[in-house]
Amino acid sequence: MNLLKIDATLRDPDPVSCIREVIGYSFINENLLRQAFTRRAFALEYGLDGCSEELEYLGDTVLNMAVTREIIRHFSEVDPTCTDAPFRTRYNEGELTRIREHFLSGEYLASRARELGLDRFILYGTGEQKTGSSLEDAMEALVGAVCADCGWDMSILSSVADQLLCVQLSSPDKYLKRSYYDLFNSWHQKHFGSIPSYEVGGSERIKDREPFCCTLRFSVPENQKGVSEYQRIDVNAETRSMARELAAKKAYSFVLDKGLWVNLADAGLAPDLENSINQLQELFQKQYVEPPQYEFSEIPGMGWRCECVCGGVDGYGSAPGKTKAKKKAAFMVLVKLLSAAGLCRDEWRKEMWKTLDF
Repeated sequence: MNLLKIDATLRDPDPVSCIREVIGYSFINENLLRQAFTRRAFALEYGLDGCSEELEYLGDTVLNMAVTREIIRHFSEVDPTCTDAPFRTRYNEGELTRIREHFLSGEYLASRARELGLDRFILYGTGEQKTGSSLEDAMEALVGAVCADCGWDMSILSSVADQLLCVQLSSPDKYLKRSYYDLFNSWHQKHFGSIPSYEVGGSERIKDREPFCCTLRFSVPENQKGVSEYQRIDVNAETRSMARELAAKKAYSFVLDKGLWVNLADAGLAPDLENSINQLQELFQKQYVEPPQYEFSEIPGMGWRCECVCGGVDGYGSAPGKTKAKKKAAFMVLVKLLSAAGLCRDEWRKEMWKTLDF
């Protein structure tokens, strides 16, 4: 059964030996390994008793724990001299979660499955489409199979997870940028007390059509711009998470373009470059926006570049000194926020573009 639908031209057609080499683990019960790569449709087609789904839940739990353990090992310490809070982390809870989510995302798991050549061994039912979601499921099920076979031996599970995921934490800040899914959900929760409705379902692949469709239903604030308070967006993408992310991105762009993202009508704000940092902080203190976040990078031989994210929009600025670059970034964010509220003036936009020069 393990040779069914395996490419006969492979140098080594036995999936057991190939996968053993990839993950560095020899199964006691090799049927667990075969089950991990058996799709439900294949099991039904050939009258098998089980499929990979029973192992996916177990593998998801193990991967979550393994990645969390690796992140905490890198970014935390216990200070024995501190009595109040001896456990300290470099990042806060939300930031640690976003770093972990990167390595557990469907896209990342699917890409690793392809890189390791594990996609060759998945047993699909007749007519079943090969998708990123199926690769993600196989990775989770494989770890679940190892867990069931080794009896939760954490040294083995950590080694296998490391081989499969290759968690690299040398530049963690790049994983901290908020997804449109998180960004739009946070905005919707703030305005309406709930996250919008995402309905994701599979669809038959027709030529170049993506297999997952997402219907996003959301609300926008009552307005005088002729925009209905109830909106719907439909998109297609390769995976479930990609479909949700694309739908949220389109919704974010729609609300932003309609000038409904923030309500600054009574803020009385006229952006000023020299005072832009204080103005942005004042908007936060008055609870119009989330706290601004700044990130600097050095431009060799020229100066500094500053990126600012606040209230769902981003801005940047470059200058010989950090302070000037920060002012420019804050000014761009202010102008974009006013644009998102439908309150921006042409002269503010013109001044914003002038600040892009050193």
